[in-house]
Amino acid sequence: MRRMMLAALLLAAPAGAATLRPFGTLAGPVVRLSDLWDGVTADRAIGPGPPIGGRIVVGAAQLGAIARQFSVDWQPASPGDQAVLEWLGQPLTRDAALQSVTQSLQAAGIPADATVELTLFTPPMIPANATPPPSPTSPTTPRPAASPPP
Repeated sequence: MRRMMLAALLLAAPAGAATLRPFGTLAGPVVRLSDLWDGVTADRAIGPGPPIGGRIVVGAAQLGAIARQFSVDWQPASPGDQAVLEWLGQPLTRDAALQSVTQSLQAAGIPADATVELTLFTPPMIPANATPPPSPTSPTTPRPAASPPP
């Protein structure tokens, strides 16, 4: 009985066939074949992914169509097959945004003692692997003073 089950499993996935990845984390805004399947022979970009911090669910019918279009050796085993892809994100803190804006304005020539305020700040999402600008409590490299306009 065990041999029959093992033989059935081996026949169900032909050698060299791609294997569905039911969950994946994207490294950027583009979905690649390798985000959906392990064992693809020619990886390539296939379309846009979710926004930063978002996820998409690719169902069996769409997976089958993508596999046919890009010659991936895979077929849905059931209508319940799916792949969930996420692009992990983190909110940019108010302090990090304020520091970055202040440094940019000072580099453009506003006085170092100018006060910058961010009113009604809604933190945007940035990729989870992104390094936010330094916080105001971090040491910063002094910028040269802007020269007066000619």
